[in-house]
Amino acid sequence: MTPRPTPAPVPSRTALALPAVLVLLAALAACSPGSDTETPPASSPAATDAAPSTTSTPAPAPTGEPLVLLAVGDSLTTGFASCATVVGCQAVSWAVGTDPEVDSIGTRLGGAGYAVTTVEAAVEGARMAEGVELVDAAFAEPGAPGAADVDVVTVLLGANDVCEDSPASMTTAADYGVALGALLDHVASIAPDAGVVVASIPHVTSVWDVASGDPEAAQVWGTGLCSTVLGGDAAARAAADERLTELQAVAVATCAEHPGCRTDDGAVAAVPVTTAWLSTFDHFHPSVLGQAALAEAVWPAVESALPAGTAG
Repeated sequence: MTPRPTPAPVPSRTALALPAVLVLLAALAACSPGSDTETPPASSPAATDAAPSTTSTPAPAPTGEPLVLLAVGDSLTTGFASCATVVGCQAVSWAVGTDPEVDSIGTRLGGAGYAVTTVEAAVEGARMAEGVELVDAAFAEPGAPGAADVDVVTVLLGANDVCEDSPASMTTAADYGVALGALLDHVASIAPDAGVVVASIPHVTSVWDVASGDPEAAQVWGTGLCSTVLGGDAAARAAADERLTELQAVAVATCAEHPGCRTDDGAVAAVPVTTAWLSTFDHFHPSVLGQAALAEAVWPAVESALPAGTAG
């Protein structure tokens, strides 16, 4: 499909894409050896006003059954800092990417014989409370498929609900559950036949354990990136870890109340965080290997959500 015009940005608090972080990452990218990709300045719309986009991926099997995949998410789904850029890099997105190293959900569906169209309803910094708005914005784009045609939905939101300036600002489990319930109800109303997969939240507090000794990581984190996890406060990290556990539990309970919804049984949360898993730009978002790990973790649940009677 031909790239489409970008709509007005969805309002969001971009905790994982702070302007100060972008400025520092841009400087680091300019100094990184072996990088020949031009990095957009932090003031560019692509760097500061990311918005959902609708694209097609990958090259489908010509005779395959049509399948529409809707990916709802945040910077993990847009590929923020996952390749040689400090903004979104959709090609390496775990959900809709085309890079063979990632073997994204879209790529796997294409390989299974489906003619895949993907709809990316994701923006850097998004929280669960913005899920409905993200979905509506994505389908409002010119040329987007009809929402009723959606077959499979993936939801990966929650890191930004924990990544805050202080533990007191984190999303409560109750509010998270209400927001997820509203998103699932909305999806059911516009795409009643879709199977929905709610992925668990990556264990972001492990990032501190594996990378806090890296001076370059400390330099980037010092700009205020995900302060509850990366700010150096052990009590704040413990609170973030506890909140992650609460959010995971309420996601499972909320999904169970909605027909057609399933979780990944904690597969994403269980992915071991290593330095190779982390972006070389901010040492927090996934690298290409990290994106591949996310796709691998979510894929079994997506397989179970595929519509009956279609090619696979």
